[in-house]
Amino acid sequence: MKWWAPAKVAELDPTIAAWDGDTREYVVKAAETNATFSFSFTNVCQYDVVVEDIHPVNEFISVHSPELPWTVKPGQHGTFSVDVDLRNKIGVGHSPILVETEMGNKTLTLVITYPNSLVNQPPAAKRDE
Repeated sequence: MKWWAPAKVAELDPTIAAWDGDTREYVVKAAETNATFSFSFTNVCQYDVVVEDIHPVNEFISVHSPELPWTVKPGQHGTFSVDVDLRNKIGVGHSPILVETEMGNKTLTLVITYPNSLVNQPPAAKRDE
């Protein structure tokens, strides 16, 4: 008897979409509560690339993109952004963001470092009192 398993979806080939980078790295500064990051790609193939969904893995990340499904024509550029709630976190966080298209999926990653020196610090306005 075979166990059911979800079908493995192909990784989006770089001959279809050329991304401006797979990873965004950031070090949090004192008193920051949010940060915004953007990801861009170019459709480098002869067919439309249809972005069906964009899934952040963590609930503290929100995605801002054109309405989905989002069609990017050959030669066109596409950009979306993500907002990250930086509050109440420590250490180094690796947060994948899955971009699903009809031609395969692309995993992008945020690497956010929360310096130990920021843990348990009062907000900036109160530190100066």
